[in-house]
Amino acid sequence: ADDHPSLGAVTTRVTIAQTLRFSGEAARGEQVFWRFGGTVELIGRSLTWRYEDSTLPLNDAARTDTDDVLTADAERLVLRSRLSGKERVLTRVR
Repeated sequence: ADDHPSLGAVTTRVTIAQTLRFSGEAARGEQVFWRFGGTVELIGRSLTWRYEDSTLPLNDAARTDTDDVLTADAERLVLRSRLSGKERVLTRVR
């Protein structure tokens, strides 16, 4: 969940498969406004997202985002985007 400056409260759900493919969606309330997917690669403490599919237009600079892995355990992954500098927490949902 995040508080977007122009959209308000936004919830993003991301699924990362063992095949290193990801998919996700972002929504305001129940209304999904973005679906996306691609591949992810972990090298050391760098996690690189390559967006191959997006229902919103992405410029070339936004198609790849590398995060620094700050902490990781069985339940949470804390990342800092090199593109935006923003920290995000991914929580495992079973």
